[in-house]
Amino acid sequence: MGFAGGRIPELPVNHALLKNYAVVGFRTRPFRDDPAYVREVHDALLGLYARGAIDPLTEEVPFAAAPAAMARLGRRETVGRPVVRINP
Repeated sequence: MGFAGGRIPELPVNHALLKNYAVVGFRTRPFRDDPAYVREVHDALLGLYARGAIDPLTEEVPFAAAPAAMARLGRRETVGRPVVRINP
């Protein structure tokens, strides 16, 4: 959830408690303002991937199929994210 509409949304805390879900905040400013931090997080994620600790859902598509893959993503018809393969 963001603030694209200009208004900061309000969340009813009782609903989160009754339905047993969590509300987590995430700031993007550290990623915009600190390239070293971006590299640190990127390297940590690659390390988790290399060890098999995470397995992101992706769909590999050839470059020619990129427009169709992006259209499916825009229509919310994908599971995971398309990864466009530039060279076979």
